[in-house]
Amino acid sequence: MLIQKKSILNKSGFTLIEIIFVIILLAIVAALAYPRFSSVSSIRLNTALDKLKSDVYYAQELAVTTHANCGIFIISPNSYRIYKGGSTATPALDPATFSDYDITLDPGITIATPAAGAKVEFDNFGVPYDGNGALAAEALIILNGTKTIRITPQTGWVHL
Repeated sequence: MLIQKKSILNKSGFTLIEIIFVIILLAIVAALAYPRFSSVSSIRLNTALDKLKSDVYYAQELAVTTHANCGIFIISPNSYRIYKGGSTATPALDPATFSDYDITLDPGITIATPAAGAKVEFDNFGVPYDGNGALAAEALIILNGTKTIRITPQTGWVHL
């Protein structure tokens, strides 16, 4: 009888203190992880900004290396094209995918300025032009109304 009584007293399980401790740990982990997941949209916007900036640089480098006018053409508020040969209808070749260099932005990311149909073109010296000739002032490409890429006249310097 004594042996049976001991086995009943040795039931395994969690104490209330252990359960509370685990709940507190889970709450701390959730509190630390929440800001990372809530800022996903700003991460996507910054990624699109960096991609667009590198694409503008690529268009400038393509113009210099091929000795032909190349540029960026805004197709719509959520897409653009890197083109070559001075014609916005001739997309450049994307060196990563070997397909047309037409880019569609992620949902929720739009090009606020300039309007669709606008372009910034570079000559064989890397000097930027718009549809009216050489840039008289900085060309601005603005994403979601908050993030801006600036292209400096004469030098074509691309910066945020």
